[in-house]
Amino acid sequence: MRLASIALTVGLALAFQASAAEWLKRPDAAAMAKAYPARAADLDIEGRATLDCQITGQGLADRCKVVDEAPAGLGFGAAALQVSHAFRLKPPKGDDAVRVPLRFVTPVRDPLPTPRKPPVVAPARVELARKIMELGGGAAFATAQIEGLISPSLSAPPAPGADPAVWADATAAIRQAVADGVPPLLDALALQYASENSEADLRRTLALAEQPATRESALKARPLKDDRVLRSQVAQIRGAARAAFCGKHAC
Repeated sequence: MRLASIALTVGLALAFQASAAEWLKRPDAAAMAKAYPARAADLDIEGRATLDCQITGQGLADRCKVVDEAPAGLGFGAAALQVSHAFRLKPPKGDDAVRVPLRFVTPVRDPLPTPRKPPVVAPARVELARKIMELGGGAAFATAQIEGLISPSLSAPPAPGADPAVWADATAAIRQAVADGVPPLLDALALQYASENSEADLRRTLALAEQPATRESALKARPLKDDRVLRSQVAQIRGAARAAFCGKHAC
């Protein structure tokens, strides 16, 4: 048996390269999104895996085996096996197997917003904004929201083929980065909220928010008008989590 090597780059934006073998059908973006290990996507970690596959007479990839994967333990090998079911290949004449190096590319995220100069706001207005935010749940609410933005499946079990210990390290890195990032985020959001509302408006909102019957409607009535602070902070928290994880695991 000879091995014909082909290269395949996969991600949410697909790009394919083939050398010795001819591609007849390739996985689509939906298949790539489904296979990508969730925690790796949460942290914007790219990965790779190499498969050895037998090719049937119909061009199907059969009896694929993982040769290697990196970073190890996040499930890229199993993701490659999942994707392999969509391969349709025509190997070079006389070959009955191919070696497929795959590269998993994270989705392209929206560019970070241009930082804005922190507004100058009277301390009294900032304090009113802090009280309103506290009535809205404060740190606990912000923690849940940021964790949801970074990783909608943070409590989900490890991806197929992932090492539970490595997966737990990635999850812990996200939780710690969020815990470290929420206090400065709340400070920035309080300053922003205070800058977007007059002191009189803030006092009226606070008075309504202090009453259980009108709290929810009062808090929804004055949402933040500018999401740049939130988006920037989420990106920083994600980056801090990735750095912490990759400092322990090569990636």
